Amino acid sequence: MNIIIAIDFSGSEMAYLDEIRTVLVALTEPFELDEAKLKIGIITFNRGAQLVLPLTGDTQQLDKAIHELRMARLVYATDIHSAIAMANREFFKHSERSVSNY
Repeated sequence: MNIIIAIDFSGSEMAYLDEIRTVLVALTEPFELDEAKLKIGIITFNRGAQLVLPLTGDTQQLDKAIHELRMARLVYATDIHSAIAMANREFFKHSERSVSNY
């Protein structure tokens, strides 16, 4: 299974960055990542999207990406469509037909 988590990184979320990290840890901690069984990726979006973490089965990479999440600048836009398009491209690049993508 492949999971990509898309995170709203618009300016209105700036005050909640610590909470976003806490929720990401709570969401991902129960999963046992494995290159062959379960990969997780992270995308942030505001005006456009950014691939923060390509699909990975490495728990340390995931934890590091969550810990290092930063909003470099305030952008008041919420372009979730670009995040969905980016997730689809990431799935297409790294997925096999028999693997479910979420």
